[in-house]
Amino acid sequence: MNYDEMILAHASWKQNLQKAISTREGVDAVAAGRDDQCSLGKWIHGEGRSLKGNQAYEDLKSKHAKFHSCIPPILVQAKSSPEKALGMVNNFGGDFGKSTVEVVNAISNLRKLVEKR
Repeated sequence: MNYDEMILAHASWKQNLQKAISTREGVDAVAAGRDDQCSLGKWIHGEGRSLKGNQAYEDLKSKHAKFHSCIPPILVQAKSSPEKALGMVNNFGGDFGKSTVEVVNAISNLRKLVEKR
């Protein structure tokens, strides 16, 4: 797994959502809400399972799922009130903002663990 790519991909969701809301481009809320569709999710539910039971892996798995669950409500809100949806994305203290930081930190923590081995 390329940790830097996974961090960048999840940190980039903010800009991706802002663009989708502003341009009214469709993002599949169902797919975006699934934690097994992105590269990191495929790793977590595939090869990463070899770390099952490891606290850093379990933390990442949980926080990654929470991160993806924050996205569909934003996309649903964007249909009726793009301004509110942008507020949800830009609110650092909101669910999406907190989850973004948590998943990035969890990736970094797993990296530290794996690199010690």
